[in-house]
Amino acid sequence: MTRACSILLTSAALSLLGCGDEGGAPGPVEGFDPRLRGIYGIETHTRNDAACEAGGESVEALHSLLAIDAIDYHGRYFLGALSCADPTMCRSHIAAAQAPEAGDRIPELEVDFFYLFTTSLSDGSASALAEGATALDDGSCVGRVYSDRLTRDGERVRIESRIADVPPFPPSGGECVLPAGSRELPCTAFELLTGVLSEQL
Repeated sequence: MTRACSILLTSAALSLLGCGDEGGAPGPVEGFDPRLRGIYGIETHTRNDAACEAGGESVEALHSLLAIDAIDYHGRYFLGALSCADPTMCRSHIAAAQAPEAGDRIPELEVDFFYLFTTSLSDGSASALAEGATALDDGSCVGRVYSDRLTRDGERVRIESRIADVPPFPPSGGECVLPAGSRELPCTAFELLTGVLSEQL
């Protein structure tokens, strides 16, 4: 698994939108290109931990498909992308992720990766800013900031994830809270995922 499912969306990302009505049925996510929704065969999945550019090693994964559709996150619908092994699993995962308040249960799904895109851009792409922090055995904390972008070219999609590692820092009030300025840190790693459309959802 290359992407922690417990990553928190920033408050800015949540306010930037690309969501349907709270509590509503998961139809097309407002503002997003509906042609993004579908099941895709994964063509490439690489991660470069040495530089913020494409390349690096292929990511080992159990699943060969990628499903993109509306996802519930704390009562608001965004555009989600998650891995699955076959079309039946893809639809099952999407259905589970569309259930009310599914955001807290997404980590329970069997996935290699999960992305949540909160913002629709004028060129038809989608983006998100996410962050997470973890406590170490010595009591200090480390964190990461992810800047993700989903683009479409015909029947192909491309997900680019630029990753900034946050150096060890002390906890605040007993919790690992990323220090100010973490979102401005330079990108230190790059993950690339591409896929070709198998069927529309």
